Amino acid sequence: MKKEVIRLWQDSETEVELQCYENPKTGIRPAMLVIPGGGYANVCQGHEGYPIAKRFSDIGFRSFVLIYRVAPHRFPAPQLDAYKAIEYIRNNADKLQVNPDNIAVCGFSAGGHLAASLAIFAKELGKETCAPNGVVLAYPVISSSSFGHQGSFKNLLGEDYKSKKSLYSLEKRVEKGYPATFCWHTAEDSVVPVENSLAFARSMWKAGNSCEMRIFQTGSHGLALGYGRKDISAWPQMAKEFLIHNGNFSFPDTKQGPTVVLTFDDATCNHLTTVAPLLKKYGFGATFFPCNFDKKWQQKNRQHLMTQSQLKELQELGFEIGNHTDSHPWDMTKLSEEECAREISTMNEYLRQAGVKVSNSFAYPCGIFDDNVIETVKAAGFSLGRTTIEKVWDVKKCDPMKIPAIPIMNNSYGSFYAAVSKATAEKPVVLVLHGIPEIVHAHCSNTPEFFEKMLSYLKALNCRVIGLQEAYELLK
Repeated sequence: MKKEVIRLWQDSETEVELQCYENPKTGIRPAMLVIPGGGYANVCQGHEGYPIAKRFSDIGFRSFVLIYRVAPHRFPAPQLDAYKAIEYIRNNADKLQVNPDNIAVCGFSAGGHLAASLAIFAKELGKETCAPNGVVLAYPVISSSSFGHQGSFKNLLGEDYKSKKSLYSLEKRVEKGYPATFCWHTAEDSVVPVENSLAFARSMWKAGNSCEMRIFQTGSHGLALGYGRKDISAWPQMAKEFLIHNGNFSFPDTKQGPTVVLTFDDATCNHLTTVAPLLKKYGFGATFFPCNFDKKWQQKNRQHLMTQSQLKELQELGFEIGNHTDSHPWDMTKLSEEECAREISTMNEYLRQAGVKVSNSFAYPCGIFDDNVIETVKAAGFSLGRTTIEKVWDVKKCDPMKIPAIPIMNNSYGSFYAAVSKATAEKPVVLVLHGIPEIVHAHCSNTPEFFEKMLSYLKALNCRVIGLQEAYELLK
């Protein structure tokens, strides 16, 4: 690969370089800043520099290698070099064809300590705008405890080693909000014991951060790309997949993923305050099915339902609004045809008074339907009917008045992943959600944290996430 060398500090006593490697792949891409190890005594760029950059380039990143200051330079010189490199990449993102919000650092051994320290010390050093968006650690130096690599800390801290080493033991400094981190190590590493990575991972999990830990049973320190080991050599691709699914990293050549239809029932207030902003953040569509419930329920819980003006605001944000009946009867099949028609027309009138244009989508309460109900719904002008038959929607073959859908509730990752795994671009899965969280019907609830993880996962798969009517028009 062609290389351009950038001098980061023109007045530096020691040459500090950012090596920028050309990648012929088109499009705006994530960046990977490679930080070789060397115990803060030297920079092992021969096997932990260019070869790593090339591998990450091959799998779609824009790659860079940092040649940073080491002993006799002390903290924070190496960190400032890394911040300067990230600043250069971010400030020149257009020229470099880099997504400035998708910059990861990949550090090896002591370079792993440097990479891991960047998010920790960014505020302390006034470098918040230079913090990475993702972190990859290969057999990193982390701890200054009994299993730490003391030589690295002595080189980093010099005369301050004994008095300050605990301050730079990174497993003690992790806080909530640390970037998504992928880490790998070997259990046989006798130079930097695997306990370093384990301690950091435990701190990450305890703080509620995303961290994936891969431990390979055999292998010495400094294996870089694995030296022929097929199991270890797969780690760059593992790291890429982790950053996609946990760090919101995206690549322009990602194939189109499945189609997923999101539907939300009952129109609780947090559909507007929580759900809609998150959908807009991820660029997703959805269909909302409001209802009013009966008068007794309204007297107790009306404050939890969207008002007419809020429903109009939801539609003005670009979301589809359907009909879920007025009082949400638990079984429409037990109502007379006149009662069914009244449930639908009353809700339609409520929406029209709000200035809401009702889509052609109807959601049977509790998913229960029969031919008589279907005919009443069709007579009211609806051409799409959502049930809760739990299977994929074959748009071309399925009766549009009997659209299958899968409820997702109680933060069930298993149900969510299983449902999405069945979908394709042409045969979507329709998901049914309620309040985020659902205050009144607790059995239908999902937390905002779970919901955003859902959206992040769909984004990582490059899913087409749209409303019911849009999906039908696109795929019929």
